[in-house]
This record gives sequence, C-alpha cells and structure tokens, in this order.
Amino acid sequence: MCGNIRIEPSGEAWCAGGGRKGHQIVPKKLSRTELLGHEDRQLLLALQRRDVISICSFLDDYRGFATTEEVLDLLFTEYGYIVAACGDDDTVQRWKLAISCMLEIWLDYYGDDFCQLPEFPSLMKILQFVRQHMPGSDVELRARRNLQQFRRLHTVEPEAGASAQGKHPEAAQEQVPALTVGTAAPSGPAGIQAVPAAGAEGSARAEAPLGR
Repeated sequence: MCGNIRIEPSGEAWCAGGGRKGHQIVPKKLSRTELLGHEDRQLLLALQRRDVISICSFLDDYRGFATTEEVLDLLFTEYGYIVAACGDDDTVQRWKLAISCMLEIWLDYYGDDFCQLPEFPSLMKILQFVRQHMPGSDVELRARRNLQQFRRLHTVEPEAGASAQGKHPEAAQEQVPALTVGTAAPSGPAGIQAVPAAGAEGSARAEAPLGR
C-alpha cells in the first residue's frame, strides 16, 4: 500500500511506501478517472476555504483530464449531496455562495470553455442549475449574457461573410467587427482575487459568510 501520495501536474503520482529497505519514492501513472477524482477533491477543499488561487489553477489545468461538462456534473452532484444531508441551513448557504463564486470566475475569465456549438450544452447546464437553486443571481445573469453573446457571434459571422462577397478582401475585413466574448482575462490568478467577493455579494446578499 502507498503512504503519502504527491500528484504532479502531469498526472503522475509519486507514492512513498514503507518496507524493510526504508521509504521509497516510486512513480505511478494515474488513470484519467483517478486524476479527475483527486482533482475534484482538491477543488472541493479549495471551495470550502474560498481559495481563489487554487480555484483558478484548477480552471487553468482541468482540460487535461476532464471536460467542462464532467466538472460541472461533479460540482452539481456534490451540491446535491450537501443539500440532501444538511437541508436548508447555513452549510448549504455557504456552499451555494462558494459555488457561485467559482461559476462567476469561470464565466468571466474562462468563458470560451462554454462556446460549444451548436447548442452550448455546458452553459445550458449552468442555467438549469442556477434557475433551480439560485434564481435571479449574478451567476444566472452572467450565464444568460454569455449565451446571448455566443448566439449573436455565431449568427452575425455568416451574414457578414455573405454580405462581403465580391468586395476587396481588405474592405471585407473592415465590414466585420471583432466581437469580444466575456471579460478580458487578467494577467494571472492574483488579478482575480478581488472578483469573488464583489460577485458573491450580489448573488448572496442575505446569506451568511463562510466561517473562518
């Protein structure tokens, strides 16, 4: 059996095991499922602590072992377990606030993750969840805004291309304005630290803050 396990960004686990020859460090390649399970547990711990740096690191790296929909399914399933176990008490409200903060960061700074043509399934999954559990929240407003922008972007592009046919290429480029989806990403996770507090304030005005 392994003792302490250290997970490298590549998905390789370094396992310290005991034996007559003392502790040895041996590499063990985790399967995709094992890596997803490990990273999901780390994400839940980060949410409990409201650790913005760890949340952003997860959002930077998760594409190497999971899809956007898989992460959302794990997150929303865990929330369902918490609601079933705790009912409608302060614990649920704290988790609701933490998930709101993560979704706001995700939608604002990693919005391209949700541009999945043609039906935008991950974005629709978020909308379904927040309409049930957080109606009227800032998360719902952000998700609806992103959906409108994605639909407008992919409706305007063919029309602009058709209207530019027969024109000089440079002139055609001038006729097609560049659309920006979502908020521009900051230079690093540190630039996002002030976001969750401001975003979460709107989505949980009457909710108790997380305990220290």
